[in-house]
Amino acid sequence: MMKTSEAPSYMTTREACDHLGYARPDSFLGAWRAAELPVYKRPGAHCLVNRDDLGRFLRRSDRDAATEACV
Repeated sequence: MMKTSEAPSYMTTREACDHLGYARPDSFLGAWRAAELPVYKRPGAHCLVNRDDLGRFLRRSDRDAATEACV
């Protein structure tokens, strides 16, 4: 089993939504590409993604938002 320190530094928005039991990305953006945008882990964060922050991130139409931390 993977230790916390070995967790990946990012996951796709689809993986993050599945992990949190959150609505799929296409329900926010209506675009297939949203499923593959990377969600980055902020250094030192205990959890890779936060449900509320992920929701705000997915509602953004700016593709460059993929480079911003979402936890």
